[in-house]
Amino acid sequence: MLSKTTFESLPNDIFIESFRYLNAPDIFHSFDQVNYRFHSLLRNCSLHLNFHEFKKFKFNEFCQTLLSQPELKQNIISLQLSNKPTYGQIKSFLSLFSLNGFIGLRSLSLIDIQGDSIRQLFPTLPFLSNLYQPS
Repeated sequence: MLSKTTFESLPNDIFIESFRYLNAPDIFHSFDQVNYRFHSLLRNCSLHLNFHEFKKFKFNEFCQTLLSQPELKQNIISLQLSNKPTYGQIKSFLSLFSLNGFIGLRSLSLIDIQGDSIRQLFPTLPFLSNLYQPS
């Protein structure tokens, strides 16, 4: 007789591996409130944050999550910000957060960045010691 395996009974390693392919806001929206196990798991795994082609409402919502739970910033290993189609997204993000707090950041992509954002970002780059893929 075959036994049933429920989604929740899968080992943490499978979830962690799966989360590598998903965007952090989507993971949090789907799993953060499920139970304590997922709540804890999300705070102890690497996260990819891709705001490219993100609606302003969703962008603001996840920024509020980061502001209310600043410890999450250390888990973000890749960050993609874009002024297309959400004009001003990069400037808005940099006004809320210093990239110094993203100590695990390895990849940073800034799409259609403006001069004032470059000037704001430039002094923080030396502190991003794990960064290996600026674009």
